[in-house]
Amino acid sequence: MVSRTGINLAIVATILLAMMVSDSQALKCYECSSCEGDNYEAETCDDGYDTCMKVTVNSVTYRSCSKQEACAAGKFVQDSISSAWDAIKGVFNDNIQNSETSKPMECCTSNYCNNTNNLRDSPLLLLILTAITVTMWIKT
Repeated sequence: MVSRTGINLAIVATILLAMMVSDSQALKCYECSSCEGDNYEAETCDDGYDTCMKVTVNSVTYRSCSKQEACAAGKFVQDSISSAWDAIKGVFNDNIQNSETSKPMECCTSNYCNNTNNLRDSPLLLLILTAITVTMWIKT
């Protein structure tokens, strides 16, 4: 005879496995041009688009699906410019010497990761909340 604890563990394992498997479909990113606040829409990326991108230029943010190669090229240019600037800014006045070099391009590979960095759509948060709920349910 199977114990109640064994059945409960099987239920929890099945729920967690289902959550992980359902997340393995096409990547989902936020998409917008001239994004302001939370004014962006969810989109499912087309085949070959394996990365979410967020780019900020002159205080205007763009979000979309992208390709890993485009992110790699953009990051290389961004890091090269940043390194060059950090190397020469010491010849300027104190305000410029103490300035931070911004990173206008961010790329990531999990669903909805190109948001405003809040926990609203975090898969990890969903997993934790589900585990807590199931644990509370099992104890009752």
